Amino acid sequence: MDLIGARELFNSCPNTRINRCHYVTIQKRVEAATEFGHVLYLVSNHDLLLFLVREFCECNRAVYFGLRSDFLCEALSLPVRSNCSPLSITFRSLLTGGSLAPKSSRSKPSQAPLFTH
Repeated sequence: MDLIGARELFNSCPNTRINRCHYVTIQKRVEAATEFGHVLYLVSNHDLLLFLVREFCECNRAVYFGLRSDFLCEALSLPVRSNCSPLSITFRSLLTGGSLAPKSSRSKPSQAPLFTH
């Protein structure tokens, strides 16, 4: 299962044992995908977003979570939340070099921002 193929999991109840196994698999794939500087994980509802922030707290990479419906309406103004910080940041700020992740193995500080103003 790839990250895009996991779409059906976004709408599922996160609290079942089977779904937890799927999210562990997704987390492992995110950790293995080192060619990406940022990972944005869009979900269907706020409860799932909070659940996944907690589930991914041990992930070795910073993963940013946002609501799919907000992304469709707000695009770059989408508020995203990292698995390494309780604070939110806009998607635009993240793409232009902002970060909620501490400078550690979770991020690549030498990577240039994806977009500039």
